[in-house]
Amino acid sequence: APPTKGHERAGGGTLLGIKVLGAFLGDVGWCSAQLVKRVRIALEPLDGIIQLRDAPSLDIAQQAQHCLMRYCSNTTLVYFLRTMPPSMTIEAAQEHNRLVASAFHRIVGSEAGSPAQCERALRQARLPVKLGGLGLTSMAAIRRAAWVGTWALVWTPLRQLHAPFRAVDITAESAADFQQLSIFTELQEAHSTLLDDYDYVARTYEQYDRQVFDYCKPGLWSSRRLPREHGIRGHDVGSPPDFFL
Repeated sequence: APPTKGHERAGGGTLLGIKVLGAFLGDVGWCSAQLVKRVRIALEPLDGIIQLRDAPSLDIAQQAQHCLMRYCSNTTLVYFLRTMPPSMTIEAAQEHNRLVASAFHRIVGSEAGSPAQCERALRQARLPVKLGGLGLTSMAAIRRAAWVGTWALVWTPLRQLHAPFRAVDITAESAADFQQLSIFTELQEAHSTLLDDYDYVARTYEQYDRQVFDYCKPGLWSSRRLPREHGIRGHDVGSPPDFFL
């Protein structure tokens, strides 16, 4: 374990944290502040991306801007979401989202819109490309999934490699005679939240699958429910353009 008092880098005081394989480990506040600083440094190239312009014989500047922002800038925080608990990454994820959103609005010109219009444009840009978005995934939205995913990936190999880990139950909850480690408590909370999100999405899609919208009457629309036993989507009923999902 690193020394906690009298360390030269702490000016003789308390050492709040260290870096391990690039990630920050230690006091939550210190780790969060360090990660926010790193986000701002990592996203400094956004200013240069925004300034890209078409050449006389080459007019792909905006495509290049979007590719650089999506595949390079917007992915810089993923490693830290996977290696640091959500309590340490929330502020960095929010700052990351803010900087990427600002660059997006400047690139597409939506900054001239109303706050509501800007918000709608950003929400669509956050969607995957196959759903009509730009793939600018919100880091704040995926931080819990990234953290849980890491543990799901590495916990079994860790237990195989290090025998003492085999007696550790990361799913056990604190009780009168047992105090679970805070890192595992946070993991349990993140996993529970993901399950709730999954249930909500499943119910929403089930509703989409059962709801039929009839646009056959000019200027009017009505909806009706499909019997559950049909097991088919609304767009499979009738002939287009009468029915849409």
